[in-house]
Amino acid sequence: MGGLIPTPNDQEICARLNKRFSDLPDPHADPQNPEKTMIGSVRFLDGKEGGLLFGRNLNLARLAHRLGGVPSDSRSRLRWFFLLRRSLPRPTKVAISKVLEKVMGTPAIKQVFFDVVHDGNLAAEFELNPGNSTTPQVQNLPSTKDPSRNVKTCVILLRCHFDEPLPDPINEPDPPVAVNPESGPTNLP
Repeated sequence: MGGLIPTPNDQEICARLNKRFSDLPDPHADPQNPEKTMIGSVRFLDGKEGGLLFGRNLNLARLAHRLGGVPSDSRSRLRWFFLLRRSLPRPTKVAISKVLEKVMGTPAIKQVFFDVVHDGNLAAEFELNPGNSTTPQVQNLPSTKDPSRNVKTCVILLRCHFDEPLPDPINEPDPPVAVNPESGPTNLP
């Protein structure tokens, strides 16, 4: 097992994503959102976008930026955007998007837990556990809001083959540009 992953930046990203997809109350929830939790606000945004927040080929770097799942340090943020935009294999990106899309459509899932581990036995550089499956891996885990009770939690575990820092990207935009359309399909007459 490697000694680098998870780095402090990995841990910060996971913590931010875990909070954003948690059952904690969202103090900035839209007044029209019936589920005033952090994950409820993501679901509400997904609903406002016609269920396409995760269901289209949206750039994951752009999505992380929009949802606040980025490190605070600018150098680390650029590395994170580079990883999401250019380094993750396409099957891994697709798996992440499809799992999150299914989570959005499953209100019984009350939170998502993100983590990263080193696995030198992988054939690819990165893989969503298990085997880039698009099926949410659901467990009953302690609630973020109330750890004394368990709630249905989707576990998103990214396995990394190399236990080394990401390279410094050149010309990586911050914030990421909207390469793909960020609105639902246009209703043509």
